This record gives sequence, C-alpha cells and structure tokens, in this order.
Amino acid sequence: MGGVNFENPTSISVDPNGNSAITGEFMGTAIIGGDTLTASSFRDVFTAIVDSNGVVLRGMAGVGDGVENIGTGIASDTSGNIFITGNFTGTITFGDVPLESGGLGDIFIVKYDGTGNLLWARRAGGGSNIYANDIAVDPAGNCYIIGEFYDSASFDGHVVYSTIADDVFTAKYDTDGNAVWAESCGGLSGDWGTGVAVDSLGNVFIAGYFQSQFVFNEIAHSSEGNRDAFVAKYDASGTPQWAVTGGGSGNDWFNKVAVDAAGSNIYATGEFESVSALIGGITLQNANISPPRRDVLLMSFDAGGTAQWGIRAGSMEHDYANDVTVGGSGDVYITGTFNDTIVFDDITLVNNS
Repeated sequence: MGGVNFENPTSISVDPNGNSAITGEFMGTAIIGGDTLTASSFRDVFTAIVDSNGVVLRGMAGVGDGVENIGTGIASDTSGNIFITGNFTGTITFGDVPLESGGLGDIFIVKYDGTGNLLWARRAGGGSNIYANDIAVDPAGNCYIIGEFYDSASFDGHVVYSTIADDVFTAKYDTDGNAVWAESCGGLSGDWGTGVAVDSLGNVFIAGYFQSQFVFNEIAHSSEGNRDAFVAKYDASGTPQWAVTGGGSGNDWFNKVAVDAAGSNIYATGEFESVSALIGGITLQNANISPPRRDVLLMSFDAGGTAQWGIRAGSMEHDYANDVTVGGSGDVYITGTFNDTIVFDDITLVNNS
C-alpha cells in the first residue's frame, strides 16, 4: 500500500467486524489495494479499507486544486460505515462530489459505506482559517467533529463566532450529513480542540489546550502557564455541562479523549512540559526539572468531571502521547512515541534506533 513519493497516515478506526479504515495524505501516485490514486494537489487525501486479516480492500481519494489537503480524523459506526474529516483549500472532489472552499481553507466531512462507496460529502467553514482535528460516531450513526477556527464558521447555517483569536468548535451531523448543532468555546487568546469522543447516550466529550483563558458554559478558566489542557462535556443537544482545566508554569496539552460506552469514565491523554502539572486536583511531576521535557500524561474523569486518577510516563527526553482508546472490557490503551527510554511504572521501554 503506497507509492514512490509520500504517504502520511494520520488516523485509524476499526469497525465491529474487525475491518480497519485509515486516512491521511499522499503525494503523486499511491496504489492502495486494487485502486490507483493520483494526487492533483501537492498533497491530497487518501482513505484505505483493510479487512480483519490485513488484506487491503479499497483505496479512495479526495483530490483538489489547492496546495495541501489532508485527512485528519476517521471513525467507523456499528454498520461499518466510515466517516472522515480533514482540511482543504480551493476545491476538493470526493467521488463525483466537489467541495469548494469559501475562504482561506475549509474542512470536509465525508461518509463512505463499508465497501468504500461515497454516501455524502460536506464542507464547513467561513472567511478565515478553520481546521478539523478529530471525528467520533455515536451508536445511531451521528458524527461529531472538533477543531479550531478564527472569526466565524458555518455548519449548514449553524454559525459560531470566535472572540479575538482562534476558538474551539464542536459540531454534530446526523446520519444523512445534515448539521444538527455547532458550538464554540474559548477565550481571548488561542484555543485548540484536538480530540472528541461520544458515549452511547450521545454525550460529547472534547479535549484540547488553551492560552490565557478558556470560557465554557459562561465560566472562565485561567491558565497556570503558557498553555494549559482542558477536557469538557456537552450533552446530546449540545448544551455545555462542565469543563476541567489544568497545567503548570509551562506548556501542557490534552491531545485526545476517549469514553467508555456508558459514559462513566472519560480518559484524556497528552503531554506536559511543566515541572509539575495540576489538573483536577491531581498533581503530576515531570521527570526532568532543568530543563523540563515533555512527559506523557493520562487522566481519568468520572461523568461529572471529577478527576479520578492521573499518571505520567517519561524519560530524560521528549515523549509524546498521540491517541487513547477504551477496550470492550474497560481497559485503556494509549499510543505515542519516545526518545531514548520511557518508563511506565516498573516497565521500561528502550528506543533501539
């Protein structure tokens, strides 16, 4: 699967039958299964379907006339349908559906069936920058996207407005691709929405990071340092419920969020550079004091937003947590990268490169 140029997978999902779907970006020509994809922009979007035995079944592309188009998030529903989101400039075409950017760059939301046939494609955005970073699907087949935007952004007529700098958006689409609601949150400086998850009741959990101040449900949260992490909850109607923020004197992030089916336990993972990070009343201590390096963090919250526990993992170099998921038995899994060595409790992993 691939070509002679460049392929960058960014996100993966698995359906109930064990089939996986992958999205990202590619340059030139890429052969995925029996499909040959040809980019018309500098970089374009690919989606691949792989069965439970590792056989590549299909490759689909979104090709455009802009500079760079990328798939940033992917999710699968209980029927095996595939949802992707990402960013594009100019015009991008999925199947025979063209989407045209209305500003400096827009986002796309696309749905395929389990065999790769296009069901619908939508765009959202405004007159300025907007970026989509993650997507999730509930048991009814509704999808949810998160990212950040500047100025204003329209989701099928549901318009959100930023304050002075970038703010976070969260939007819900029904199974037919109609926008149901869109909400924004943030403060006077930059805010970034990086992860979204949804439980069986349609409650939506988001994660990211912010500078200076983060306003959610009319409550202002101030950062402890340069950038702090946040996790927050909307109900199924898009009404804000709660937010938890925290960090230390440096830069601290949540990158992704996951929730169990009942919505009882929410997990957020990311990194922190601060000497110590205080999140939800739990303090995590960096392995490095001078200079601080990025350590991995994983936090657990209950349905009401109370922090249940937090753990850190790291070494003397930078370490990164990229994603988190919850297994059927309730076990939590995270993935990421590290330099040199990384220590998880009494388990040490060594980088051999």
